[in-house]
Amino acid sequence: CVYYSTRFALKEAAFKALNTSWTEAMEWNQIVTRGTESEASRVEYTGAMKQAADALGVLEVSASVSSDGGLAFATVVITRRCGPD
Repeated sequence: CVYYSTRFALKEAAFKALNTSWTEAMEWNQIVTRGTESEASRVEYTGAMKQAADALGVLEVSASVSSDGGLAFATVVITRRCGPD
């Protein structure tokens, strides 16, 4: 089903955007994906994933997902603070 493949592609891209190692406290359900065919895709981090995002200084998460021929493609870009506060 394309719906599930696009959701998983978003979750995978969101994890990779954090550029961190998987820890025992992290779970896939801590990456929440939202959006429909008529609205933009959104990603929210919760739990240990949010802690990792906060540690990186993530300010914004931008997501894009597409599918074609039964394949799903997703890109997640994070905007973060540069330098000390």
